[in-house]
Amino acid sequence: MASRVDVQAAYQASLAHEGLLENNKPLPSASTMNAAASKAGALVVGYWAVRKPDDQRYAEIAFRSLMFSIIDKGTGWTDAAFKRIANNSQKWQKASALGGFSPDDPFGKWVQEGKAALSGPDSEDSKEMLASVLVAAVAGLKAGGLNNFFMFYPILARLVMYICLRRGVKLEVNPDFYQKLIGGLDPAVIFFTIRLESNQDADIPTTCFGFEDIQEVFENPIDPQLMKDCEMQSYSLEAEFVYDPLWWQEHQPCEDVKIPIKNANGIVTGYNNIGPTGLPCWDEAYTIAPITGTVVRRTITEAPDVSGSWGPEQQESMT
Repeated sequence: MASRVDVQAAYQASLAHEGLLENNKPLPSASTMNAAASKAGALVVGYWAVRKPDDQRYAEIAFRSLMFSIIDKGTGWTDAAFKRIANNSQKWQKASALGGFSPDDPFGKWVQEGKAALSGPDSEDSKEMLASVLVAAVAGLKAGGLNNFFMFYPILARLVMYICLRRGVKLEVNPDFYQKLIGGLDPAVIFFTIRLESNQDADIPTTCFGFEDIQEVFENPIDPQLMKDCEMQSYSLEAEFVYDPLWWQEHQPCEDVKIPIKNANGIVTGYNNIGPTGLPCWDEAYTIAPITGTVVRRTITEAPDVSGSWGPEQQESMT
């Protein structure tokens, strides 16, 4: 298999030969391509988990093709990455319950248009597979920050090659579809639709890390196991202005609604502020009425208990 350096050099040489590489502009960084591959992979895993919840082979092939084509990852790496999702029944179940992947949603519409742009004697499943990875690749590349559109074409060509060879199919893509897909797809609309139509009440695992230099508290040498069990607290201050009664105070004041965020153990570790929900309301931040008083509140939040132990490598790096 060609290395990432070899593939990048080939891309750069081909673009320069065609006069499409402006001022010998360097290729995208590894972080840009990794971000693009991550977003594209998430899209196809979600799409095929919804389409084929009882058959993970479709999602696996699609995921492999994207990792190979975008960041040159081989089978061993992609298998391990995919199994972290597929072998976890909870993650796979959440993926198969995602919204935003129906034929009437933006991603599904692009897939249907991609299928119509494919010609060949092979099955509808093969056409849908190829169309889904093409759409996911363009969405991921755009969302990841790739701004040289000429770089899209060799990546999409590798995708077609991979799918056709891996599935033993013969399919050709109408060249006009590439141009339409690259120019017309808006990844923000796709990801927003997925978030909007997915379960809004599901718990989101969240980890909050806080760091503070507390070496002065301990005798040297510092015991990292003891330091790990230190309690951490956060403080917040909120202040409100009090106004004389005016006509607009017939409405309720705007109050932010905070949704508790729980970790995997069901412990509340923070809050997500979604703003006011009772409308109409008045916001003191935008009033010019005379202020007759203030109200101040102090909130103290204690971090949840820490469990587990540092390993030898972590202890060595800390001490």
